[in-house]
Amino acid sequence: ALNKTAARLGLLQLERHISHGSLSRAHRVAKRIAPHFEEFGQSILKSHRCRFDVALARLSIHSQNWDEANALLTKAEATADLAQDDGLRAVVAFAYVKLYRATGDGDLAREQLAIARDLTH
Repeated sequence: ALNKTAARLGLLQLERHISHGSLSRAHRVAKRIAPHFEEFGQSILKSHRCRFDVALARLSIHSQNWDEANALLTKAEATADLAQDDGLRAVVAFAYVKLYRATGDGDLAREQLAIARDLTH
């Protein structure tokens, strides 16, 4: 059954797998919870939607799918702006740092790191 609790709990599991480097598990969880996020669309909390998009972007970065990662982070950034949440904006900025470091763009990575630090202080 599709429900918001499954989406929320799955998101926590997804983030944990990514942070521990268990990417195959993270991919399986992402696949499992994606229908929950699609079903409920924007009625899911903006923070959960944003964090889900960031998690998917991080998986795309690991897969070296730069275009997909950038598109997901752009979407997450828009959600964070809609939520008017500096904490979410910082999460997105830190994910951009990972993307730019992975693509070898140190200048953009440093710029995003400065933005993230400003948002968290």
